Amino acid sequence: MMPHILFLTVRMQPGFGVAVVIEEISRRLIARGVRVSVGCQEMSGDFGTLPVRRVAADSEQLSALVEKLGASHVIAHASPYFEVLPTLRGVSTWAWEHGDPDPDFFSRSRNERQAQIQRKKTAVYPNLDGVIAISDFIRDQIGWPAAQVIRNGWEHVLKNDTTATQDITLSAQAGQLQVGCLMRLGRGEERYKGGELYRALARTCSQAHFSLMGRGDAEDEARYAAAGIQVFRNASDAEREAYLREIDVFVSPSLWEGCNLPLLEAQAQGTASLAFDTGAHPEFGALVCGSVGEMSRLIQHWQDQRAALEAESRRIQHWVRSRLSWDDAVDALMHTLLSP
Repeated sequence: MMPHILFLTVRMQPGFGVAVVIEEISRRLIARGVRVSVGCQEMSGDFGTLPVRRVAADSEQLSALVEKLGASHVIAHASPYFEVLPTLRGVSTWAWEHGDPDPDFFSRSRNERQAQIQRKKTAVYPNLDGVIAISDFIRDQIGWPAAQVIRNGWEHVLKNDTTATQDITLSAQAGQLQVGCLMRLGRGEERYKGGELYRALARTCSQAHFSLMGRGDAEDEARYAAAGIQVFRNASDAEREAYLREIDVFVSPSLWEGCNLPLLEAQAQGTASLAFDTGAHPEFGALVCGSVGEMSRLIQHWQDQRAALEAESRRIQHWVRSRLSWDDAVDALMHTLLSP
């Protein structure tokens, strides 16, 4: 008998990677005959026929929803839903961990964040049927060796592309190299997302044109514009995909990532990528660097040697497309849930 899976997350909204993961996994499960429902606290955007509804992270409300749906499995992707899972009865419960940035990146909420991480390890994971992690790095960071690693796919970048079966044309042209980054721009995440490092890189690489796309306000934009970075705020999914395809080099300056989905999206479209040697970056094929200076030297090399840039672009596109896919993720999930 096919399961009925209830996924839970805080936000089903454009611009949030967890929402992408849930949507891509859900659509493929439904295509295989699995019933899927999604519960969240905040929702916006168009998810078509995917059943998404608001539900509080409350034991009574979730238990009632599970009974109403006839759900067999409840898979939470975030707190505070994680913490409610052990209270549910008569249903298989799972935590799908996308990880938490190191609390040291958040001086004002450090103690609270550290306590939440510890509670999951002592009061949540041991009382579930299982834990899923999006990378080896996350499995190690959460301190749960039994977690099943299920990596993200990339094919969603072709959703708005009518040439999905064709080789993606590289954008590198003679002239100024186009360097880009995609991340949320707000101050709350800036330290771990590496905002200051990206501004420093832009100041160092005056020979290249730097841009940035992400969600934020005019004040956020001004901080980057002062470093000579062109900012595209609050773009649509189609604009985001075109941006990642049309730049020559994608940079992930983040100091913590469980899996940087925009990095995979850029690489899958044939965009050479650079990242710092932190978090899960080394697991996903990008060239990793130890400093802003090392990144700057590679960008200068590609500025002068376009053949080397094209070779790297083709290498990373093949790497991502041959090793990662949403169908593989669904295969792994079904095996994990249904294995005795």
